[in-house]
Amino acid sequence: MHATVVITYLNDKLAMEAEDKVRESFKFSSQGMNSFVEKIEERPSLLRKKNNPIIKELKNISSEWNIPFGVESSLLATAAGEVPRDIPVVCGIAPASKGLYTPNEAIHRQELVQRTLLLALYLKGQET
Repeated sequence: MHATVVITYLNDKLAMEAEDKVRESFKFSSQGMNSFVEKIEERPSLLRKKNNPIIKELKNISSEWNIPFGVESSLLATAAGEVPRDIPVVCGIAPASKGLYTPNEAIHRQELVQRTLLLALYLKGQET
């Protein structure tokens, strides 16, 4: 049996405590199950800036073109935490998916088109 545990966090100290508890819970025991805990990746948390100019512009474009757009948290790790603090960043603009990490993984076509259009219109506006 194989299990994957994903932990997302905004507080480094709490993340370390959670990791320690996971490792403690799955310590090798000669009487019970055999287990091995491996950290696959670690990314810094993305601390959202208030009044992010990119989000404001994406909301304006989505309203003008009637494209759904929202600002929610994601349970998945993001590479956006690697971006320097002085560079505005938005993560999670990809279309919703289902069956993630399975052979039946799929994305919603309509969302793919909508998100692509939203991103293209945003980038086109940055040319001027």
